[in-house]
Amino acid sequence: MGTEYKAVHEMLNEDHRPTTVERTSSDVLTLGFKFLAWINGVGVLLVVLCALAILPIEVPAYLLRMPLVAFLCGLALAGLGLLWVYMVQASLGSRIRNGQRRPHWVPVLCVLASYCVSMVMFAAGCWLLLGMGSLANDDWSYDYDSFDGASRPQPQSAEPSQLWARPSDLRRG
Repeated sequence: MGTEYKAVHEMLNEDHRPTTVERTSSDVLTLGFKFLAWINGVGVLLVVLCALAILPIEVPAYLLRMPLVAFLCGLALAGLGLLWVYMVQASLGSRIRNGQRRPHWVPVLCVLASYCVSMVMFAAGCWLLLGMGSLANDDWSYDYDSFDGASRPQPQSAEPSQLWARPSDLRRG
């Protein structure tokens, strides 16, 4: 009984820490996830605060859907990249422990592609959010009283003489 306990005790106390290369690559890739998750999360928070009118803006809430979708896609792609980081770590771990020649660069390229598209989605969300803000700064209003007479809705029932009338004749009457 004593030797079995000693063997189990030695197995539990073995140094199972990953090597420096394996730990460094996963730390760098995880740091990219943290950065992208923070910036896309701040974008989502900003859009939600504007939509709930906690931060007052002149843009109606229904126009903030596209920036919100862009930031949420950026968050989802950052999460997908983090899943690929696990594959990188598993591939490097099996390569170091077992000596297998598994191509670890395939999951690394998937991580980088996911992170790059996440960054593009963040940029698109910022661009869309600023575009909606510029609509408010250009004296754009969703109030229907600000339209001139030519764009006001006309009555739908017309007499036969008014069907082919010029717009200037309709304004007089």
